[in-house]
Amino acid sequence: MCACDSDGRAVYVYRSSSGRLLGRVELKSAKKMEKRDVHAREFETTPDGSMLYALYPEAGLLELYGVAKGKRLFSKELAGFVPIDYSVGRNFNNDTLSLSCDAKRLLYASGLMAVLIDIDAGRVVFRLNRRGEKPGMERWDADTFASLSDSARFLALSRAMYGENVAADDTGHDEGRELTRTDRFEVWDMLKGKKVADFHTGGRISNIIAGVPDGTFTFGLSNGRICKLTLQNYV
Repeated sequence: MCACDSDGRAVYVYRSSSGRLLGRVELKSAKKMEKRDVHAREFETTPDGSMLYALYPEAGLLELYGVAKGKRLFSKELAGFVPIDYSVGRNFNNDTLSLSCDAKRLLYASGLMAVLIDIDAGRVVFRLNRRGEKPGMERWDADTFASLSDSARFLALSRAMYGENVAADDTGHDEGRELTRTDRFEVWDMLKGKKVADFHTGGRISNIIAGVPDGTFTFGLSNGRICKLTLQNYV
């Protein structure tokens, strides 16, 4: 578990089971990024808390730190990562960064895109554009939840699609526009680059957890329901 300080220059890493502080990491690239939004960066640790990954989506930059000594082990500009120009007022709190089970890949997901990063190669191996096909179909602060399967082949993610309904009176005059929201759950096969599941959930997704067998995902909805999806007989 980790937390960033208010100015975005240091990260504190804790052991989640005990709350013990494992180390404080000074971000080497924080100073040159200080003119950018300090919230536009994501962090992930290895399961034992010994390593910290820092991703700067606005620059397409990935760094790795040793937590105990706070030493930067590498800094890479990611090939194939399209830097994000964040708009004013965007909500960064829903962006996610997660490490695959084999610790070889990182998943970054936001309301704009989802990318799978090969850490050793320093490049993007899968990229998904998450914006709507029509302007205005998706808001910048749409809820973002995502999860990798254990094999890192399947990607499950939430998607909030926004549109407008035009309300009219009995004579047909426009009485205003109403913003509507449709929540969807998607599963992508990143090996084949295609979507293999897509359906309306009937409620806002609150979390997504990968399970076994590979291609199984469990997620919660705002209406209190817990749902489970399993890809059966899929090759």
